[in-house]
Amino acid sequence: MVEAFEQNLRITTNTGGRVLKSDFLDSIRGKYTVSNGLRVRQFAEDFKQITGTLKDFMETLNAIWALGYSFIEEKGVSMLRVEPVMWFFNPEYCVYECEEVFDYTETTAKDLLLNEFETGYEKYADNDLHTLLEFNTYRQYLLPFKHFKGKVTKKAKFITSGYMIEILRRIQFADKPKDSDSNDDSIFLFTMSDVNPLECERGEAFSFVFGEDDISSIYNARISPARMVLSWMPFLSSVCYHKSVEEQVKCQFYKQNGEFATQLKTESFLIVENQNFTVSRNKKFIPAIAEFKTPMFAKDYLRIRDSLLSRLGDEENNGYIQFFDRTGTVKTGWVMEMEYDAYRELASLTLLLRNADNVEQPTYDDENTPQPDAEYVWKLDFSELEEVKQLNKADYGEEFTVSGWSPNDPSELPQPTPPPSFSDYKNGITKGNALYTVTFTGVSTGKVALNTINVWWKASRVNN
Repeated sequence: MVEAFEQNLRITTNTGGRVLKSDFLDSIRGKYTVSNGLRVRQFAEDFKQITGTLKDFMETLNAIWALGYSFIEEKGVSMLRVEPVMWFFNPEYCVYECEEVFDYTETTAKDLLLNEFETGYEKYADNDLHTLLEFNTYRQYLLPFKHFKGKVTKKAKFITSGYMIEILRRIQFADKPKDSDSNDDSIFLFTMSDVNPLECERGEAFSFVFGEDDISSIYNARISPARMVLSWMPFLSSVCYHKSVEEQVKCQFYKQNGEFATQLKTESFLIVENQNFTVSRNKKFIPAIAEFKTPMFAKDYLRIRDSLLSRLGDEENNGYIQFFDRTGTVKTGWVMEMEYDAYRELASLTLLLRNADNVEQPTYDDENTPQPDAEYVWKLDFSELEEVKQLNKADYGEEFTVSGWSPNDPSELPQPTPPPSFSDYKNGITKGNALYTVTFTGVSTGKVALNTINVWWKASRVNN
């Protein structure tokens, strides 16, 4: 597969020599191979040309392994650098420190606040009852956001469906030389065996397989849709920066065999195709954008550019920039856009904020930080009622329940307007205080106690 991708890249760019640099692809070189329907059907040699486009290759690599790319220069040679998306956010190296900033704005990166993630494959076998066990189909997941609507789809162009492979394999050219098939020109992706590199990987690489009648007949279980989501979880966890690690990316819909489960011999965990995924503590970026201008010498601008073009070496490439926001707080971020006015020696920067501590911070447990998708509402506060119940229990030695309110039910207390702000919530603002006489009745003895309490509306936050 990697060799076919390199050849496609050379043809597309009309370039000879080295055109690709990728530590990740080098690590899986020889593990995967591509073919087309004609080859699967063993057509004559003249008809075996693979016609997949560079776009199809890139979309498949991106969907399955969450790979991104950038154009780089190395010793004057232009190449494509392909690595996992999060590789392009180097958290260890600061390429520049801004001494002064102005025209500063900071906004939520709404393009990154997603509530739906769809992944899997565009084509698979689903035409009869015999294909119900097919697992390389597609999945839909919901992220823990309610007030933002955004969907990202990552579907692979290449076919990995074992049932579709077998269906096509049985339409051999020798048997039906005049027949054609709609998938003759489609690209198929095969995982190759570690035991015998000339054969496809089946069940031999797994310590556990569930949901398939014959594990010796499975294809491409290593790159199933659930495992594709696993590749994207470092990115999705950062998208969920303001969510706690108890939140989940939930499987909302799965096509066909969602019960299929596997565990590689090298793994200590089981992957089920319809499972949910827990948000990781490792959150590299914050879904927020900082924009500002800063004085900058040309040599510093060129160094930042070289870092973005991977000209400095992997330890210094894709570094972040440090700056001060309007309050004087030190922040950092990665360059999304950069313009430079050489005459004025002034740079205009757009940065994606970096999670400096690379930890789950802040979350909804952080009462001092506004959350971008939080909703603030007025809620009735009955804290004084609970205190009186505990006092009655201490005085009379039994539990008490509320059996009556006077002069009316607190639910009739008019709700304040407008809704509270984050500042109201942070400062514990209350409104609409009312005095009630409450009747308490003892659970054991039926003893009646009358107490006067205060009820009020308190600014509260809804965890979304």
